[in-house]
Amino acid sequence: MRRRGRRPRRHSRSPSRPTRRPGPGRWSRSGSALRCGRSATTRSTADARGREARGGARPVPPVRDTGVVERRTLILEAAAREFERVGWSATTIAAVARGAGVSQGALHFHFPTKLSLALGVIDEQNVRTFDVVRLADASPLHALLRASHGIAEMLLDDPVVSAGIRLSLERGEFGAATAAFYEQWIGGISDLFRLALAAGELRTDLTAEQLGATVVPMFTGVHLVSAVRTGRQDLFPALESMWRLVLAGIVDPRHRERLLGVVADLFGTP
Repeated sequence: MRRRGRRPRRHSRSPSRPTRRPGPGRWSRSGSALRCGRSATTRSTADARGREARGGARPVPPVRDTGVVERRTLILEAAAREFERVGWSATTIAAVARGAGVSQGALHFHFPTKLSLALGVIDEQNVRTFDVVRLADASPLHALLRASHGIAEMLLDDPVVSAGIRLSLERGEFGAATAAFYEQWIGGISDLFRLALAAGELRTDLTAEQLGATVVPMFTGVHLVSAVRTGRQDLFPALESMWRLVLAGIVDPRHRERLLGVVADLFGTP
């Protein structure tokens, strides 16, 4: 009887042995991230595109490639717009990130919580408003009038300033930051009144500190009431009336006409 020969055993291919794939220079290892010369990143991008084409992927807003300082400013301005639009409670981190064109991770790098984001808006508002006080002219009261005009313009045009003041007055969580802001403002305006007294522009028995502690709340009240009544549409006429009242009571008659002319130029209707 003829004995059958034993069939040779086939050896499985070793997983570590490189296998030649069709096409020049396209090598792969079994279990490796690289297959047929295409990286996992390329595959995942193609898969994502395929899912998006089938309607299964959620569109992602473009992320801006910016520097750290510019990115922080973009976040603060986007947050201010949201706080002004929907208020503190309804504002979400996701909406702020979309408005700034950054990822939520980038936002959290600068502001870990919504509270820190709101405090950042208040701090930035303080910086921008303090920056308008400049003693470029010889008249301290002229500088004060120009500063109030500059802040009024920012209340109309700069969302960070308007949102920062709104947050500081509406939310109890920001009481400490708000108190510090007004203390600094009263101190700065008192310094201007002190210079005006030394320059002979004032004739009053009130101290510089009393004048500062009175004029700052007056200005705050005028712009808040204007915001409630007309959405700040009458802000400039209201400030013109305020300054005419203040100057009539404290300015030396020798400087009154000049300073009332400054008020008319800054706040009067063209």
